Amino acid sequence: MLDFRVTTLLAGSRAVEEPQCIFGLNVDEDTFEAVSTENFIPTDATQFYFTSTVVNARSEVILFDTGLNSGGITSALVATS
Repeated sequence: MLDFRVTTLLAGSRAVEEPQCIFGLNVDEDTFEAVSTENFIPTDATQFYFTSTVVNARSEVILFDTGLNSGGITSALVATS
């Protein structure tokens, strides 16, 4: 029998201004604003969350996506130990 544990860790977050510079590059500013507003999405900033996944399979521990902040993931790993 395979015995493992999967844990998702919030390793940090950051706000980014001007989300259209990342999302919606294929539409004009008015369309981006209209679609965002219709879907209750702010157009002035977006929030990114860095979540990593840890799989503990007894003899092996596998970390997926360490994010952008090694201190954040290290702190999150220590907190779950």
